[in-house]
Amino acid sequence: MTHAPSSPLQPLTSAAPAETTAAAPPAAATPTPWGAVAALVIGAALLIYLNWPGPTASRELWDDEATTGWYVDRSWIDPIFVSSVGALVASLAARWTGLVALGIVAGCAVSVLEDGLLILGGGISDDETAAWLGSTGIAAAMAVVLLLVLRPFELRGRPVPPPGGVLVVAGGILLLVQPFVRHPDGFAFFDVTWLAVLEPFVAVGIAWLALAATQGRTRTWLTPAATTYVVIGVVAAVPALTKGDSPPAFLLALLGNLLVLAGVLSREWRLRSTP
Repeated sequence: MTHAPSSPLQPLTSAAPAETTAAAPPAAATPTPWGAVAALVIGAALLIYLNWPGPTASRELWDDEATTGWYVDRSWIDPIFVSSVGALVASLAARWTGLVALGIVAGCAVSVLEDGLLILGGGISDDETAAWLGSTGIAAAMAVVLLLVLRPFELRGRPVPPPGGVLVVAGGILLLVQPFVRHPDGFAFFDVTWLAVLEPFVAVGIAWLALAATQGRTRTWLTPAATTYVVIGVVAAVPALTKGDSPPAFLLALLGNLLVLAGVLSREWRLRSTP
């Protein structure tokens, strides 16, 4: 009888450690190792060197003279140069801004890799074959460094929020249609190389992974990676308007990329608006 009043106190005593654990502050973010930062900076600098546009119309990005007669000159705003500069700036900031900067570098590296596979695999590198081989190899090495630092072993494909998933798929469909649009000369980008369908699948794939990411750490770098890749995709579509004189092809690429971007960002907006 004398011990009866103490029994209600037992649950309070056992619950105390759980409350203390829940109230513990989150662990500080790990800075990007200096070795990784140096490797990424060197890689990005080499990309800039290999893809320096030089005087106007002095170098070609790619050339399909045999089939369509299409070509695109290198410029200060071509996708490979934009990717190279973006990777350098983000790499320089990676030590202090961490995962966000690494995500931007990842988006740039994936863009260079995808372009390299398309141009080299499509046989349209022409006189720039050495530059494309070097750029693709450097981007692959940078991707390896990013894999070692980011350790993306927890990537998953589901569940994906339906609104974001619908937007990403809709954008991917538009991007898939775009290479088949005929320009005024009767040719479509698919006539240049069938690898033109590679970009839509990469864009949707990286966006889908960003939507499905549940870990905050993974989402922190995957979202800027997908965003960066999509923005560079818009830059890559500009020649369809300026050189190809095909507003429909450009608008399909623009709208498709914007839909994918809206799908990726929709989850961030939803998470921030949730109390």
